[in-house]
Amino acid sequence: MKSLGCLTAWAHLRSGGRDGSATADALVDFGRGEAGPGEVRAHAKLYARKVRQDSLAFCKASEKGAFAHLVG
Repeated sequence: MKSLGCLTAWAHLRSGGRDGSATADALVDFGRGEAGPGEVRAHAKLYARKVRQDSLAFCKASEKGAFAHLVG
């Protein structure tokens, strides 16, 4: 996980400022901001729940053939 975190951070810094994304300076400022690890963790848990819900909805729709027209 530590390696994935480092790779992700590197990728964000490397692409900073491209196509409207946050600049490296903005990311550093965010890191120094008031959102602590607990707030970030709480948001991640909420978002993970949303992703699971979306995944279940996708699977149900797929089982009902909602995407059959997309498969050759």
